[in-house]
Amino acid sequence: MGVTAMEYPRFDLTGQVAVVTGAARGLGRAIALALAHAGADVALGLRDVHADSGLAAEVTAMGRRALWKRRRKNSGDWTFS
Repeated sequence: MGVTAMEYPRFDLTGQVAVVTGAARGLGRAIALALAHAGADVALGLRDVHADSGLAAEVTAMGRRALWKRRRKNSGDWTFS
């Protein structure tokens, strides 16, 4: 049984920026990749900017920008790295 390529929805987000929280794994990761495939730059909501499991590299390999978004401890504020 071989691995099949993921098919992405067909819509255009060129020139847009999408924010995806919980982007490091699972559904958040899949959503981030789909949005990048559709043309959006993606702000990745991560607890630890060093634990993206290669997601930023995958997004940039599609020709999109990957912005790291990190939540400040004990605060509702978010900062971009």
